[in-house]
Amino acid sequence: MQCTPVVEGQPDPCRDLAGGGDAHCQPDPTRGYICCGSPNLLFELLTGHSSTNSLVWQALHLDLNKFAQLHNQNGYNPANPIQDDPIPEETQTNPPQKLIKLKETTSKASKKIIVNREKPIQSIPAMSSTKSNRIRIGPLKPKNYVTENGPILSLLSTGHFIPSLGFKATYSAPSTVVHLQDGACSIIINTGLPMQRNELKSALQSKNLFGQIFNYTVITSTQPQYIGNINLFNSDALILGTLITRGTKITSSPLKVSNIVKLCSPNTLLIQTPGPTEDSITVIARNVPGMGTVAIGGSLFIQDDNLNRVDQPFTSDVIQLFESRRKVICETDWLVPGHSVPIPVSNKLKVDVEC
Repeated sequence: MQCTPVVEGQPDPCRDLAGGGDAHCQPDPTRGYICCGSPNLLFELLTGHSSTNSLVWQALHLDLNKFAQLHNQNGYNPANPIQDDPIPEETQTNPPQKLIKLKETTSKASKKIIVNREKPIQSIPAMSSTKSNRIRIGPLKPKNYVTENGPILSLLSTGHFIPSLGFKATYSAPSTVVHLQDGACSIIINTGLPMQRNELKSALQSKNLFGQIFNYTVITSTQPQYIGNINLFNSDALILGTLITRGTKITSSPLKVSNIVKLCSPNTLLIQTPGPTEDSITVIARNVPGMGTVAIGGSLFIQDDNLNRVDQPFTSDVIQLFESRRKVICETDWLVPGHSVPIPVSNKLKVDVEC
């Protein structure tokens, strides 16, 4: 403990701190002045007993004398004890590895801020099957993915998609289940297969979400891999395609008459993306921290960002599928396929669909 030296004749502050024990304020080469105590005081502090006429103190005093003799004989260096007491070779461990701090952005370009972005998603026109005649001049503008108040996206389960081709095609297809937290509003997107129930329950418990009533549960396509655990997610509203269930009432979604519907806020939207099924929908999450605009569309992209991929059992209309894919790619930065982890939308992909 550091101390302030006193003028001769004044009481030593260290003695007061030690309760009248044998302690003094002494100079230290590296820390100015510190309180130093005698071995007697150390014994009293460690044991709570006085060292006077104590057999324990006498034994400790002898041990301290022996230690001092070893110190003088062997040149003990307390500043580097590992050299004097090495770990045996058979039990020696490697030094801890340095942690690698990941960069917050994926490229220098992502730090730039766009003032005039492309048209917002509300203005997406009806798509045609013909290619666009627009010509892009120059590279695509980089986006700014840094945001403070956007919705938080997390995966409750990550699916996979493995076809087994034989006399009759079968698929191992647990789906990706997504949770979006948009302020106080909470959204579940797709619910997986029944066999994913225990995994989803554990994920909800780990996030303190188990038993919570969500604002929305959204099923992007009425296909088996997305509807297996609807009863695990209690919600104020269940959205299946263009139908909404609230309690015992089923009504048509506003998507019947509109191309886009707001869920929690302008940051979480629903759009029509027919192709996987006639009434398939996609959730668009804007301003997601570190990602930007994210599309969660289930079977719109089964497992990857392959524009020409068609999985026939999960496709009702190929032309509509391609049109919906183009619409989503042109307005988003990330895709969450129905059966994999999120995938970034590359500039090449946007050029390929002629955004």
